[in-house]
Amino acid sequence: MTTASPADVMQVLFERIWNQGELEQIEAIFAQPAPARAFISVFRAAFPDLHHHIDETLIDGTRIAVCWRAEGTHSGPWAGHPASGRRLSYSGITIAQIEQGQIQRHHTEWDHAALLEQIA
Repeated sequence: MTTASPADVMQVLFERIWNQGELEQIEAIFAQPAPARAFISVFRAAFPDLHHHIDETLIDGTRIAVCWRAEGTHSGPWAGHPASGRRLSYSGITIAQIEQGQIQRHHTEWDHAALLEQIA
């Protein structure tokens, strides 16, 4: 993805990887894919129908901020909690530095507490 814009890279992240489960795309868009693969794999196993919606995107050169919300069903164990079968929703923001079509650095803040409240 050497010519992909920051918006294109984030579209792959949220639509193809998170929403469609195309985990093989992780190597294409992350400069260091192992940590992303580990987290996303475990999370998608617990919430296999998880769907992200992008609410707002701000781009400044090679930096991008994406405000998003997600919803899905807690169908597998996660963070010490057995599957509850409950529908849930939470939101967050991801800020990333995109260079040569790959995420070089990123930081995500999300409402972890809201997710835990909904599955507990």
